[in-house]
Amino acid sequence: MSKKKKKLFRRQELLDLQNVLKHRSGRNVMWRILDSLHLVNEPYTTDTNQEFMIKGRRMFGQDLMYELNEAVPGIWGQMQQEAAARMKLKEIEEREQEKRQRDKDGHSGLKEE
Repeated sequence: MSKKKKKLFRRQELLDLQNVLKHRSGRNVMWRILDSLHLVNEPYTTDTNQEFMIKGRRMFGQDLMYELNEAVPGIWGQMQQEAAARMKLKEIEEREQEKRQRDKDGHSGLKEE
């Protein structure tokens, strides 16, 4: 493949990523992929084989993150903020669900004296 074709091909790859990342749903999917590749949270293991597998996945995740940042500089920070907001919303929803369950079961959550 000629240098010009490679450059055009690369430009199209970056345009494709830009198109995915301009939508919140696209960023959410990419975040879940990066999380599954242990880029967001690195698990601890004492198993050497498992550790090598995790490191390999992290390397792939780092390559993907490099691609995303090349396509849309600064996207990592935006994705982190959106993920933090989703986590906060999830925590609020879980607390509300627990409260509804306690109310349904007839428990106020307060100790009776």
